[in-house]
Amino acid sequence: TTMALKALTDNPFILSLATWAWDSDPSPLVTPTTCLDSLPFLTTPCFTRLIAKGIGIGIILASCINKAPVVRNILKSRSVAGLSIAASYGEVIMYSNAAFYNILRGNPFTAY
Repeated sequence: TTMALKALTDNPFILSLATWAWDSDPSPLVTPTTCLDSLPFLTTPCFTRLIAKGIGIGIILASCINKAPVVRNILKSRSVAGLSIAASYGEVIMYSNAAFYNILRGNPFTAY
C-alpha cells in the first residue's frame, strides 16, 4: 500500500488538489506535503481544513442550485415578468457587499 500511496502523492492532479486544499492554511501543521504524507488517515488539522473546504464548496453549489428554478423559468417563458426589481437590486447589493468585504479581507473564495 505504501507504493500505491507514493504513486498517488506523485500524481500532479492530486498535488494540485492538495495545494488548493491545504496551502493557504497559516498553521505549520497543515501543508500539502504533511497532509499527503499522513494518508490514508489524515491528522486532525488536515481533516478539519479539508472538511471546511468541502462545506464551502457545498454552500457555493447549493447557492447556485437555489437560483436554478428561477433561471429555468425565465429561459422557458422568455420573460422576466413577475420578478421584483427591488428584490433583484437588493440581492446584487447584498452579494456585492459580501464579495468586496471578503476580497478586502483576503479570504479564500470558498469562505465567502
